[in-house]
Amino acid sequence: MKNPDAGIGLIEEARVILERNHDRRVVYATTALAMIARDRGRWADARNFADDALAHAGSDLDDTQLATLRWVLARALVKTGETSSARIRSRLQHANRS
Repeated sequence: MKNPDAGIGLIEEARVILERNHDRRVVYATTALAMIARDRGRWADARNFADDALAHAGSDLDDTQLATLRWVLARALVKTGETSSARIRSRLQHANRS
């Protein structure tokens, strides 16, 4: 991608529109942002996006997507300085389907 920041901006704009309209597809935009942040090494952003996507997930994501988001969240927690494995496990256990 020639300008990843432009792509991120477009996805963030879509996410805002989806949230404003209470559209459950917001989880897909947020998941995409979490993956992009992970790939770019923006771990604080990846943590926040993964947390948000998991909070909105409901039954819209399949088990593979949920597992991937939990992995991104776990990795982001470690990369942003969370050192307690018990706290990480607790966060991941609470990141379940609604």
